Amino acid sequence: MVKNFWYILILHICFTAPCLSQKHDNIWLIGYGGRNTHPEYGNAFLQFPLDTSTFQKEPMGRADTDFTNIAMCNEEGALQFYTDGLFLYNKLHQNMAGTDSLTHGELAYFDTPQKLVVLPNQTIKTNTSSFMSVLIFLVV
Repeated sequence: MVKNFWYILILHICFTAPCLSQKHDNIWLIGYGGRNTHPEYGNAFLQFPLDTSTFQKEPMGRADTDFTNIAMCNEEGALQFYTDGLFLYNKLHQNMAGTDSLTHGELAYFDTPQKLVVLPNQTIKTNTSSFMSVLIFLVV
């Protein structure tokens, strides 16, 4: 019985250690665009480093994170980009080139919670970002 416990523990460590090494979700984007009765909590980043969690309020320009808010980090946990479902912003809070029309048109401001899914592209490894597969889901 004890022998089986050690085998299971070793297998568990071997399979979960690679999952813990990536920090793609090290920063969370929260908020509601600052249009609520508590604007100090709108458009804010929650960071989860190894030692402590931090709450960081940053000016995000036109980002309106009422329903869709995604922030992606690289493997080291540094912010690469974030989106509000309409635009894609880099870590300097500027629109990324060629991404200014993710969901424009008649459904642009359609209130759909989390209408984007961002998946890492493992074939592209650069210093800026390896995330460029963006899927847009609209529930109509």
